[in-house]
Amino acid sequence: MTTEIQWFIGKEGTIRTRLDVPPFRAFFFWLEDGKVVESADFDRQELEVEIERRSVAGQETVEFQQALRKLT
Repeated sequence: MTTEIQWFIGKEGTIRTRLDVPPFRAFFFWLEDGKVVESADFDRQELEVEIERRSVAGQETVEFQQALRKLT
């Protein structure tokens, strides 16, 4: 089974939400064999906490750090 993480920076909101002004969020999708098995989204502060949590647990943080750079 192949697991992959994909992410993008975007906004939550309605049809009236402006997509060109902050605050933005990082959206993550975990895929197994091409199917989404989990998703999560974080603002900048939440993403910093998630990076710290994953780091302490010995998990990979590269994608999360890349997304954090895009959010700041």
